Amino acid sequence: PVLEAVASGAVETAYDVERFVACTLLAAQRSGQELEGETRKAIEYLKDKELIEWQPRQQRWQASKFGKATVAAGIAPDESLVILDEVRRARQGGLILEPELHLVYLVTPINAALEPNWLHYCDDVYLKLSDELRRVASAVGVSEAYLVRARHRPPPYQSEEPDARIHRRFYVALMLSELINEADLSAVAAKYEQPRGALQALQSSAAMFAGMVAVFCNRLGWCDVEALVSQFIERLQFGVQLDLVQLVRVPYVKAHRARLLHKAGLRTVADLAAAAPEHIESVLRQAVPFRSTRHQSRHEQAHLTRRIEARNARMIVAGARRLLEQEGDGSAGADGIAASDGVGRAKSASGALFDSTPPRLVPVSPRTPYAAAAGGSGRRRASSQPPAPSPGSSLLLRYKTRRRELGIHITCVTDPAAEPELLALWQRRQAFAFALDERCAVDVAPCADDVSRAAHALHVAVEPTREVAGIAVCWDPEHAYYLPLPSPVSSSTAGTSRGISSGTWAALGRLLDSEHSTKMAVQLHSQLVLLLRLGIRVNGPLQDPVVAAWLLDPEDAAETKFAVERLLVQYRATEGRRLLGAVSCGVDRACKQSVQAWVLMQRLTPLLHQRSLWYVFRQQEMPVVRWLAAMDECGFGFVVPSCRQLHPHVHGRMQLL
Repeated sequence: PVLEAVASGAVETAYDVERFVACTLLAAQRSGQELEGETRKAIEYLKDKELIEWQPRQQRWQASKFGKATVAAGIAPDESLVILDEVRRARQGGLILEPELHLVYLVTPINAALEPNWLHYCDDVYLKLSDELRRVASAVGVSEAYLVRARHRPPPYQSEEPDARIHRRFYVALMLSELINEADLSAVAAKYEQPRGALQALQSSAAMFAGMVAVFCNRLGWCDVEALVSQFIERLQFGVQLDLVQLVRVPYVKAHRARLLHKAGLRTVADLAAAAPEHIESVLRQAVPFRSTRHQSRHEQAHLTRRIEARNARMIVAGARRLLEQEGDGSAGADGIAASDGVGRAKSASGALFDSTPPRLVPVSPRTPYAAAAGGSGRRRASSQPPAPSPGSSLLLRYKTRRRELGIHITCVTDPAAEPELLALWQRRQAFAFALDERCAVDVAPCADDVSRAAHALHVAVEPTREVAGIAVCWDPEHAYYLPLPSPVSSSTAGTSRGISSGTWAALGRLLDSEHSTKMAVQLHSQLVLLLRLGIRVNGPLQDPVVAAWLLDPEDAAETKFAVERLLVQYRATEGRRLLGAVSCGVDRACKQSVQAWVLMQRLTPLLHQRSLWYVFRQQEMPVVRWLAAMDECGFGFVVPSCRQLHPHVHGRMQLL
């Protein structure tokens, strides 16, 4: 605890150390002199091991780089000393890369709770090792002489003696080495005389320990060792070789199925997402043992087996596509995904699933800029009508233009005829990012009663100082769409001034209310509040890159307030798109914010999965954003009589506490 307190900055001076130790459980169990002696021993131990340093000028304690790495990795100080010594010796020329047993030994938990049978260890395991494995054993400190002595006089159970710990750890590393090379779990358990459950628990603990070692090496600046060690995190978790790591991340794909799919040429998640379920079913059926179908009962059983394999194949394809969408990797290898799941669905480069009908939007050269580019009002000017499209062409192409200052394409839909095409294209997306174009409301004279009734019919209640001029949406990092929205308080015929039908609000409400699409937005809370005031509910999975960045680095929140531009630079999410800096045009600003939300989530989602924060982000943090927005808009009830009735009960509970 002292090391963590010093590393976090909570304890600096000697007086701070005394105050900190006085607040611990040890202070209640020891007398004053004993506590002072224990504290002095702890400080001297940390100083001797170079975990903390005394700064004579500032007269304070400070954690060394080694101490900060120990705290960041969550490793005990005594274990960190062992890891430091082993990794340092490996980096100085003692690391054996072939075979990979030496690397497996480095990520094997130091105090693994598996005790070998020393007689079996010496006669049936060590003496039968190959010359390459014997060379690794000698490099880590395993000696045949010690094993011969332990064969006749075993060391105490879970002995902390260094030699016993090294030999026991090497024994565990041999088991892990076979498991990550896809050896059968039962065969490994029988070979090393260990229970299957203990081996499964060992895999999980070793994967966790590998992550801790990777963080430890990263904080010490040993990026070369970190790159070698980090590959074992998922391999230990799933028990596969390196070429199957991508496949086992797909739901319903374990090591055996992953090897079958890999042999069939399906080697990446994109390959699984692009494959036909019938092809995957035929691959999975190879693992089913042969059964004769001459008898009726066996025929029915074989038919049931085929149905199960067909269901598994469909679930694997669907899981691969969901994984691509979540991690934003759909652009790699998704161009050739054919309609294959029986309902004519394909996958676009942006990662969204849609009908396999050829899309009407294709890359074209820049056309006539949209009318709102100069003024930013989103209104169409009568003097700048676009040329009539050719028969069968997309109406949206007439309003597509390249914004050089942003580095993206923007399609501003100002034609009522093009609105259904955009809404239909939008409806087919399973994930999209949006941003509201908020403007200061213009003071308008009191309207007639029919206008008020029309506004009430549209469920619109715009606050006096803000109005929504439009909404920008994107599902492609290079292209954003802008849809101007009618202002119900500006004209008795809502939407006439902008050329958009009054049904736009209803269509927009249906899109945002869908439970099947993922919505992304920067500063989602404020946009949800404004949409609630407009009578629109946003359902389905929500994602806010600001919340995701806070989860990944909570300590940085108080200093930077998570400026979106800084996040783009920090996570390298610009990729040639000039998405930084202020934009004066409201249309450009909303489109830029939607693209920012999209590209940031593609960068942050893999990091959330890597650090096991995805469940917390999606199932805990983001629902809270929706609840807070509803509370801001609707408030919460408070009944004074009921509160007074509960007062005695609460007072009694407080007395008990």
